[in-house]
Amino acid sequence: MLALNRIDNVLKSPDISLLPKHGEECWTGFYGCSQFHFQENLFPGIQIMGILETRALDFKNLIIVSVNEGLLPSVTASSSFIPFSLREAFGLPSVNHQESIYAYHFYRLLHRAENVTFIFNSNSEGLRSGEISRFLQQMKYDPALNPVFTNLSYEISNPSAIGTVIERTAEHNRRLLARFSAVNEKNRLAPSASIHG
Repeated sequence: MLALNRIDNVLKSPDISLLPKHGEECWTGFYGCSQFHFQENLFPGIQIMGILETRALDFKNLIIVSVNEGLLPSVTASSSFIPFSLREAFGLPSVNHQESIYAYHFYRLLHRAENVTFIFNSNSEGLRSGEISRFLQQMKYDPALNPVFTNLSYEISNPSAIGTVIERTAEHNRRLLARFSAVNEKNRLAPSASIHG
């Protein structure tokens, strides 16, 4: 929470001007490498859990967020000196094993649920592919499940731009001459000034 407060203070500073995409990149970077701890009884009847925390639990209503490929299943390559082919040959746990564990817990979680809502981001910007998880792709082709997809989107519009014509006044001319005239040698405006910088 302290890091969020620091980011908020930096973004409110008048010295810093960020475009919306920069703010999103900051938030994504912060969110991607942070862990959030929730208080258990903050909302009575609501449990916020990860997939692996739901083992052997049954829920009537589920809302599963971030159901995008790469996030669900969230499988990373193990930091092992043993190559993948040797791990497979000798029956050691591998990325495939991790994916099968995730798949088991995911489908086990859905087993007794009556109402399930999946939320995923279909926007493909930057490094995000916008691709839904392969688990949801499989569910689309299961005739017993028959999932319903609803596309919710929002329009972001930029405020109208200031007019392109700005009337020059005598005050503007005076300030430009004072700043860039030959009298002020340090700030003199010349073609070579951009080269020597």
